[in-house]
Amino acid sequence: GLQGVLIETLDGKVVASQGENEQFNPASTMKLATALVALRTLGPDHRFATGVWTDGVLDKATGVVNGNLYISGRDPSFHYEHGVLLARELNQLGIKQVSGDLFVAPGFTMNFSSSAQRSGERLYDTLDSTRRTAEAVRAWNYERTLLNDRAGLETVPSVAVMGAVDVAPVPSSAKLLLTQRSSKLVDILKVLLCYSNNFMAERIGEALGGPESVRQQLTSVLGLGPEDLKIASLSGLGINRISPRVMMKIYRALRAELEKH
Repeated sequence: GLQGVLIETLDGKVVASQGENEQFNPASTMKLATALVALRTLGPDHRFATGVWTDGVLDKATGVVNGNLYISGRDPSFHYEHGVLLARELNQLGIKQVSGDLFVAPGFTMNFSSSAQRSGERLYDTLDSTRRTAEAVRAWNYERTLLNDRAGLETVPSVAVMGAVDVAPVPSSAKLLLTQRSSKLVDILKVLLCYSNNFMAERIGEALGGPESVRQQLTSVLGLGPEDLKIASLSGLGINRISPRVMMKIYRALRAELEKH
């Protein structure tokens, strides 16, 4: 009752097995099931969108938006460098300052923080070069160097928001200024799995409808019985139950899904 093992060749021949039909806590290998459903549902080329909106008007002479700035989106991979990139993209639109407040949508997260308020505060500081942390500067310079973006290293993007930070949905009257898109889902999943990132797994799981939705999809896709799979979380935290036999089906389905692309 302590361990279960199933080893097969690629063509399905059993090499070794022990308790292969007993259920165990799969821990972080649950993330492979999450990745499988994400690929099947969203597709490997899916990109998470972050929108920047305003209810104000840009004074082109001064570069000031007289109004508020709103951020929408649920990108699980949004970090410092993406915040600086937003500042650069806003600068390219002629925007240097916002007279009002910064509002982030309830689902917005940054740097693996589950708090929209803290994420908004961090974005507020990252947009403004006078408030930007050394860590944020290093992240931006590191990414620009990897991308061989010399022009990006020669300028210092900055947008100063003069008001406060709060959490609120984008009002219907707001206008979209720009949309920033994440890396492809297949690349985000590689990071998630290489580092066994619980936060990213749970965030992507939310986009898939949560643990019960993922369980139902896996049950349907893999031809499982109602009791073959128990999922409490999509990162592997908590009490989950899978047998080696079912986990092998997940491995094989994930391999087949990736081979399609």
